[in-house]
Amino acid sequence: MIELLSAETMQKVEKECCERWGITTRLLMENAGGRVAEEAARVIESLGLRTVFIVCGVGNNGGDGLVVARHLRGRFPSLKITVYLVGEREKMTPDTAANYALLRYLDVEVKEVTSPGVVEFEAHSLIIDALFGTGLKRGPEGLFAEVIEKMNHSLCFVLSVDVPSGVDATRG
Repeated sequence: MIELLSAETMQKVEKECCERWGITTRLLMENAGGRVAEEAARVIESLGLRTVFIVCGVGNNGGDGLVVARHLRGRFPSLKITVYLVGEREKMTPDTAANYALLRYLDVEVKEVTSPGVVEFEAHSLIIDALFGTGLKRGPEGLFAEVIEKMNHSLCFVLSVDVPSGVDATRG
């Protein structure tokens, strides 16, 4: 059986990495996003996909998704990559904002989601779910819940960063 960490334990591990070992949260984000991009690349290649949608929140999980976008662009120059940013850009964590700023130099379409109608997924594509991670303390509401519903009902392969958005990271 694979042992998994609870959300609380994972947050303690991340805090220890930063405080005890001097690893920055930006480096943690870069490493997480890089590993997710590697897994996404396996899916893209095995299924012959040409389109990827990355659904990002404004917290650190969203920052992981922005790193994924950057890594995938470097590996697949002709891949169609669309980032859906859900949440107010002004509320981004500093590390997420830094990764968001880097995307302006790349051929990655970024759409700020102000209503669920903005989000459209092409069937038989890959969705990277980077909306919420282990820090989510309550069920998603409003626009966030509607975007999650769209992801769940798409005809796409969904790869989640940390846990599927809306799922309690400890209790499931």
